[in-house]
Order: sequence, then C-alpha cells, then structure tokens
Amino acid sequence: MPDFSRKSAADSAEIAASDRPSRPVRGLIFEVREFALHDGPGVRTSVFFKGCPLRCRWCHNPESQAPTPELLLNRSRCSSCGACEKICDAALSRSRRSRCVACGRCVDLCPQGARNLCGWETDVPTLVERLLRQRDLFELSGGGVTLTGGEPLFQPEFAVELARALRNAGIHVALETCGFASPEVFDALTSCVDLVYFDVKILDPERSRRWIGVDSAPILANLRRLCASGRPFVVRTPSIPGVNDSPAERAAVERLVDGVPSALGVEFLPYNFAAGAKYALLDRQFDPDLP
Repeated sequence: MPDFSRKSAADSAEIAASDRPSRPVRGLIFEVREFALHDGPGVRTSVFFKGCPLRCRWCHNPESQAPTPELLLNRSRCSSCGACEKICDAALSRSRRSRCVACGRCVDLCPQGARNLCGWETDVPTLVERLLRQRDLFELSGGGVTLTGGEPLFQPEFAVELARALRNAGIHVALETCGFASPEVFDALTSCVDLVYFDVKILDPERSRRWIGVDSAPILANLRRLCASGRPFVVRTPSIPGVNDSPAERAAVERLVDGVPSALGVEFLPYNFAAGAKYALLDRQFDPDLP
C-alpha cells in the first residue's frame, strides 16, 4: 500500500487565513452520516473526509486513510459469477488488485452487492445544499454539522471553505481532528468552527511514531495553540489496551488542559474490539501488535 503518512497539511499552508478561493474547490469524502448523536451537541450530520496523515495501528476505519477513492470488496458475498470481469480483468484477481483505479464501473454490475466505491469528489455548494436539508432538525435539537474523517486538516482548503459556508448559513460547525498540521492550517480551520474535538493519542514522541506513525510534537503544539485561542474544545483519547490506558497516561492527558477555561472536558473512549473488521474489504491485514 502506498505510504500517505508523510503528506502533511503543511503543504497547503498558503490557504491559512486567506480570502475565499477564487477557483472552485473540490474535496474527497467517503460518507455523510445523518442523525449522528455522538459527534457534538444536538442531532448532527457528520461529513467524513477521506485521507489521513496518521497510521494508527488500531485504526478501525482503514478506508479513511488513503486520499484517493478505493474499491471495497466483500469476498464473502462474491459468487464469482464473472460479471465484473467482463469490463475489468482486475476485478476478481488479488494479484491484479493494484491495477484497480476505483472507477466504480464494476459496482453497479455486481448482482450480489459485494462491491462498494469508497470516496467521491464534491464541491462546496453541492455538499452544503445537501447538508442544509437537515436545517430544521439542527435548529430544533441545537445540532449542526461535524467535520470528521479521516482528517479534515488533510484537505484544508476544502474544509475551510465548507466550514465558512455552513457558518454563513447559520449552522453550528464542529471539527474532529488529530491536530497534525502546520500551525497556519490548524489556525485557519479552527477559527472557522464553533467547537473542536481534539484527539490526543500518544504523548511521548518516540512512542507516538511507533503507534500512530508521526511525532506527537506538532500535535501537542497545536493543542497549546487551541488552549490559547479561547475556542471551545473537548479532548478525546481512544483508550488502547497496553498502549495509553494506564492511570498515569490518563492523568498526563488531563493535565494538558487543566485550568484552561475553554476546555469543556476530557473523554476517554473505549477501544473498539471490532477494529479489524474492514481490512479484508481492502485486501489488507489487520495487525495492531498491541501489548
């Protein structure tokens, strides 16, 4: 699998605090989930951005990692009828899977529904129009839209324009982020939202590189920026058995925001023991190598 972990949103720092882009901005998302109840206040619609700079060993959304469309294949449903092979010789063969360009033509042909295309491009006006269909529900419940992923900071130009458009329409916008980006990109996006959910996974830089694939230093630096900004935020930490779930680790995370007025709390999320379920759809092995 290609290594996308070295790409950083810092490459797009020029969009920070910029005016509305003059050219059409398109983004890649892989899901729009309505009636979400755990991604912010009220009833929300969550927009899942495709692409992430991290490679968490325990990731339960592997389809969110690559910043390109991908074909998901459920081989347990496949009857080997050969319908897909009529248009693509890479459709069934694992050895030819690398040739797949995720065009999606085989998805509609599959009589068993074993195929799904993960990731599609859209522009901001089209996506905003879809999201505003839930405006009445947002207003009744005090909800809104949550940008999540993947990682919204991985598509900073699109994320900033989307957040601005939603807030201009009077919609509450929350951001869920791992915090790995340049300071300019981080400030540009967080200044466009009403609430931030900031993931803190590993504090130690060396252990961070081992378990999530990047140094924790830029993440913690952006957390400090968030603390100083006055923007309301919640720290979230996935509790991974044997990795970061000790009392000492939890206490260290809590100390990061102790006394910060805009910190609304720290949430320790339980480990998802079904984390590896989706890897087979991508012909990948789930091997977190947890202690």
